[in-house]
Amino acid sequence: MLNSKDYSVVRKIYLQSLGTYILSDIAYTSGPLVDGIVTGNFLGVQAVAANCLVMPAVLVFTFMSGILSKGSRSIYTELLGRVKLDEANSVFTLANTLSVIVSLVIAAAGMLFAEQIMHFLGASGQNSHLTGLGADYLRGYLPGLVFLNSAKLISDYMTIDSDYSRNFYAVTAMTVVNIAGDFFTVLFTDWGMFGLGLATSISEAAYFGVMALHFTKKDILLHFTFRRTAESCGIIWRIFCEGSMSGLSKLGKAIAGIMTNNIIVLFAASSALAVYGVQKQVLSLFGSLYLGSAETILVMTSVYHGEEDKFSLDQLQIFSMKTGIFLASLCSAVIFVFSDFLAGMYIGHADSEVLALSSEAVKCVALTLPVYVYVFGLVDYLQGVKRFREANVYTIMVQIVMPLISLLVMIKIAGVRGVWWALPVSAVLLAVLGMVYISRQYGEKFRIKRLLLSPKFWQDEGKELELVADSMLEVSGMSGLSMKFCEENGFSKRTSMLLSLCIEEMGRNIIQYGFSDGKQHYIYLRILAKAGEVILRIRDDCKPFNPLERYRMTIQDENDPAKNIGIRLVMNLSSEVEYLSTFGTNNLIIRIPDKRAVV
Repeated sequence: MLNSKDYSVVRKIYLQSLGTYILSDIAYTSGPLVDGIVTGNFLGVQAVAANCLVMPAVLVFTFMSGILSKGSRSIYTELLGRVKLDEANSVFTLANTLSVIVSLVIAAAGMLFAEQIMHFLGASGQNSHLTGLGADYLRGYLPGLVFLNSAKLISDYMTIDSDYSRNFYAVTAMTVVNIAGDFFTVLFTDWGMFGLGLATSISEAAYFGVMALHFTKKDILLHFTFRRTAESCGIIWRIFCEGSMSGLSKLGKAIAGIMTNNIIVLFAASSALAVYGVQKQVLSLFGSLYLGSAETILVMTSVYHGEEDKFSLDQLQIFSMKTGIFLASLCSAVIFVFSDFLAGMYIGHADSEVLALSSEAVKCVALTLPVYVYVFGLVDYLQGVKRFREANVYTIMVQIVMPLISLLVMIKIAGVRGVWWALPVSAVLLAVLGMVYISRQYGEKFRIKRLLLSPKFWQDEGKELELVADSMLEVSGMSGLSMKFCEENGFSKRTSMLLSLCIEEMGRNIIQYGFSDGKQHYIYLRILAKAGEVILRIRDDCKPFNPLERYRMTIQDENDPAKNIGIRLVMNLSSEVEYLSTFGTNNLIIRIPDKRAVV
């Protein structure tokens, strides 16, 4: 039985990645959020209402990039799990190329038809005066779309390439530039909404510039390569298939937003639309928490699913839910206490009635956040375990069906105030729906059901071994347990001895070179008994150390053939040895053949 320290690597990866993906999601929303604050305090309630109408269009402009990002990452991490780095980078390159092309086309079309877009979004009838305000913002915002989409796609790969600080610096640069540009616009020019949009475009270019500096680093996984171009059509199809959930999510959210805006227009004046806009702004501000957690779950799930590592999937589920819901609950408490402040930050204090309603709408966001951690975590987990059909259906329920049903019911019950109360009601109903779905899955125990894995993942029980060590003494103990494991699964004595040697030698090297910094580290082993071979996966959270490079250096030293004899033996007696440094961890995969195995 594994104890709590066994999954320290999983927890460390999750926490490091969580911060990165939260910042990545903030990057997508920080521009409109900053613009919303300046709009409410300097340009008035009508400008806030126009900004609310524009938000669904922003989702439409970025939905294709979301497909390319999630789809390519799903394939990339799967290929990493199988240590096919060249193929993975060809997917990364193709996704970036498509992102640039699509962004340029969308930006050109959006600027050309800005007024028509605003009419479609609800700027008609008694709200036709909002058309010009919204169109001006779009014409300023859209030139930066290509920078935003390209930088966001690259940023989603940063945790995979162990660059955890890049997003922080990039988002900081973007936010500073955006705030400076917004205040320059309202204080020194009469550019209005166009100036706010233009400041956002410039800030997105700064964001892209900082992200691009990643490729000046040495020893990184990500590279642009145009190899395997003959398979581009097949790769594109897979990207769209596996990323369709993200596209459906953004497109569905945009459709629901447009329909909600039009429903509000039918029931009330633009002031009610402004209140709903405040709720969406605050949800976007704090929503990066649950969205960042979901993104982390997706990437880690894809890798562990590719490795068929159900033990890490189990721990990831437990830890991500505990951590995400705890952090979301803290945020909810803050939102409740400062609801008046947050509402005033976006709507101003000129109209006390609108401010009071906005504060109530903000409290609804606080009720929603912890539930959304579970809901969006389930959406991305479904995609990570390759349940694309279920992921797409649940996404439609999350973004369109349940919000609109809740909206209509709550309006019937509470009038216009039901618009913002529909948010927490919809979240609770979605969580219940997800739990009902899990309860109907394969397995007698809930622990098996919630992993949502097919029966084949459980057919090899007893043919895999999970071990952990934090000292050379424990490494020696793992070596002995591995020999017993080989014996129980019918492998030859030679294979058992070789596996034991691999664990001893690789464990000694990790401790010698990785444990020297004085910090607590763990070595995580997973042994798989396959037909005709044993697969040893070694993961540690130490500084990067590539034994393959050490081996190449060793064999070139003809003056000392005994140097690093352990690494020499492991490399020469194994059928295949592969190394990856990703998520801030070292990952070594060693395959040991055994023709006499009776697995």
